[in-house]
Amino acid sequence: MVEIPWLFHNLFQEVFPRKFLGQFVFFFFGLVIVALVSCTISCFLCSLLHFGLWSTLIVNACISFVMPNILFFAVYGRSLLFKESIAQFKRVLLKKRV
Repeated sequence: MVEIPWLFHNLFQEVFPRKFLGQFVFFFFGLVIVALVSCTISCFLCSLLHFGLWSTLIVNACISFVMPNILFFAVYGRSLLFKESIAQFKRVLLKKRV
């Protein structure tokens, strides 16, 4: 957390124009809020399930993987950044040209 103000300072002092600082901070905190909501929902859903040791671990792992991805897709699915990430995923992992 200590590095974040230093990162903002370096990015907007040396790399980007200072007028984009507010937009970047707003986007960054938006990502953090969605991640916190995702973690809270995953933790709540996982706390509701009580099976055997291994079955609970497997179900909780599935919930912890699927639920945040669904939430991120619902929130950011139509954004340009998300579409570019999917295209890069296809190029790198699936060896497809997009």
